[in-house]
Amino acid sequence: MNEKSDNNGNSEFAKDTFLSPFTHRRILICIGSRANKWYSTKDSRYTNTYICTLVDDIDVKNLKKTLTQLEKNDWGSIPDEAPPSIKKCFVLRNKQLGELSLADIRLLIGQGIGLDYLMPIAVDQLRNNPLAHCDHYPGDLLANVLRAGHDFYQKNPDVFKDVESIFNDSVPSAMKGLDKDDAECALESLNEAIQLFRMN
Repeated sequence: MNEKSDNNGNSEFAKDTFLSPFTHRRILICIGSRANKWYSTKDSRYTNTYICTLVDDIDVKNLKKTLTQLEKNDWGSIPDEAPPSIKKCFVLRNKQLGELSLADIRLLIGQGIGLDYLMPIAVDQLRNNPLAHCDHYPGDLLANVLRAGHDFYQKNPDVFKDVESIFNDSVPSAMKGLDKDDAECALESLNEAIQLFRMN
C-alpha cells in the first residue's frame, strides 16, 4: 500500500483504483482519517486523480462486482414483454458497481433493486452534491433515495439519519444555486418524496 500524509499529518493508505463513472477520472480508494470526503489532490503522483475515503459501509471489493454476483441471484434472460426501464435494469444488474453511472444507480434505486449495495454509494454522492442531476431535474437522485421505502429504512436507521441530515442541512443552500424553473421542479418532486420519507 502507498502511504501519504496531508498537511495536518493525517495518513491515508491507498488500497485500489477504479475509473469513476461520475467524473471520468481515476479514483484512488483510501482508508484514512478524513472519512466521507471527496477532494482533489495536488500530489503529482496522482495527477488527474481524486482521492476518496469511502464511508465504512461501502465495501471497496464490491465496486468490482455486479449485483447479480453480490446478491447471488441471476434473473436470467430479459422478458420480451418487459417495459424498457425493466429491461435496462436486467442489463445493469450485470455491470460492475464501479461502472454504474449516477443515472443507473438512480434507476435501480427507484425500482427497489440492490438497495443494500447502491444506497451507500448514492448517499456518499449526495453528501458532496445533494441536488445531483441524473436524468430529469436537479435532485432526482435524492428524490429516489427518499423513496427507498419503509422496509429498507427500518433495517438501516443510520442511512435514514444520513439522508435526513442531507435534506435538512444541505438541500436549502443548494437550492439557492438553481434557476427558478429548476428550483420549482426540484421542490415539487422533493416535497412529495420527503412526505413519504417521513412516514418511515
